[in-house]
Amino acid sequence: MINKNSFQKTAINKLLSSTGKDFLKKIFFLNNLTRKKIHKEENSISLVGSCLSMLYNIATCAEGTICKNNFHTIEILVGKCYDHAFSAFLLISHGFYDSSDVHVRSLAEMNNLLLLFLLKPEIYKEYYKTKPEEFSTKYASSKIRKILKKHIKEKGLGIDLPIDNIAYRNLSSYIHTEWKIPNKYSSCERGRIGGIYQQAGFKNKIQILLEHATYTIIFAIKLTNRTDLKHKFERIFIKEQECK
Repeated sequence: MINKNSFQKTAINKLLSSTGKDFLKKIFFLNNLTRKKIHKEENSISLVGSCLSMLYNIATCAEGTICKNNFHTIEILVGKCYDHAFSAFLLISHGFYDSSDVHVRSLAEMNNLLLLFLLKPEIYKEYYKTKPEEFSTKYASSKIRKILKKHIKEKGLGIDLPIDNIAYRNLSSYIHTEWKIPNKYSSCERGRIGGIYQQAGFKNKIQILLEHATYTIIFAIKLTNRTDLKHKFERIFIKEQECK
């Protein structure tokens, strides 16, 4: 019987002596080993698939539904959320756990914007009329967080932001120039580069991705009045909570 760990070490040693297309061929081979291991995480993968399905449904105005007016604004934003969520999942499923933070942070920032539309509809009416050159100043992520925080406090709503300053900082630590060992999710002092499966890393990042993807779905359903998806969402996720 082949020792899988020894087999992987041998493959890595061969990788160190490779270059050009041969290097890519060998790194893809190693990464496929990682990809195969995530099938044991069947429940999490199923939930991600359900989330992506609903986001895709909203973004593409599927099933003959009537789109929200205002130039498909919500659908376009949800389309961006879908791409970020799917990209994050691809990175996580291939062992690039910390790299997925780039897309999860963008997804979370979009959720703040969607929440702002729900709480302050007048901003939504202004948003789709905004000139391209004005977005970076009028709707900067930090500005949206400040507006939300102030509004929630003034109204006594008692709700949390999808991503506050602390969560933003945590998701930004790998993106920025901060010194951090990549993909360190085991008892070993070393991190992992190149996409190596680590169960703790997978579970940690998938949970964060699911949290923000469900935020997107809840907000988007309300903004688009998709009662059909509301019932579907409740069937899947309430059942999941009952099973825990």
